[in-house]
Amino acid sequence: MRCRYVKEIFYNKDNGFCIFVYHTKDAGVPEAAKDTRYKGEGVHFTATGIGLPNTDTTETELIGNWVKSKYGLQLQVESYEEILPQTKEGIKGYLA
Repeated sequence: MRCRYVKEIFYNKDNGFCIFVYHTKDAGVPEAAKDTRYKGEGVHFTATGIGLPNTDTTETELIGNWVKSKYGLQLQVESYEEILPQTKEGIKGYLA
């Protein structure tokens, strides 16, 4: 799922485990995983994993499974790929 980092909920600097909020326009996010407080375009959801990207200058393709925890439905990330910007303005922002 293509998305962009929004904010950190938790980060363990010792082992790299993190819980982050991401934004996506992907319609495949299950209803139970959507952050109902977000009212803008697209949806916010929570993802967990090791060493996840935490910059909003690039988009990220997250690959994983939806897992229900005591905190609700979250994307448990197995792998990811950062998608570098393709426009001149995007590249300038990324390099800055």
